[in-house]
Amino acid sequence: DQGKVVRVADSVVFDAGAYREMTERIVQHLKDQGTITVADARTMFDTSRKYVLPLLERMDQQQITRRNGDERVLR
Repeated sequence: DQGKVVRVADSVVFDAGAYREMTERIVQHLKDQGTITVADARTMFDTSRKYVLPLLERMDQQQITRRNGDERVLR
């Protein structure tokens, strides 16, 4: 993963290792809590909606998660 990036939106890229760690944390949260919101993820990573929303949308596209209203659940 070193030196590789994952593009989650036109203007948002993550280091591949960081992307993997974030998705793993989100999956673990979903296993523990059942759902996650943009606000939950924003707090979890102490970052803005600008970065969290594309990350969650990418996870939806990869069929890791599914959007259900304002929440996401594991597929």
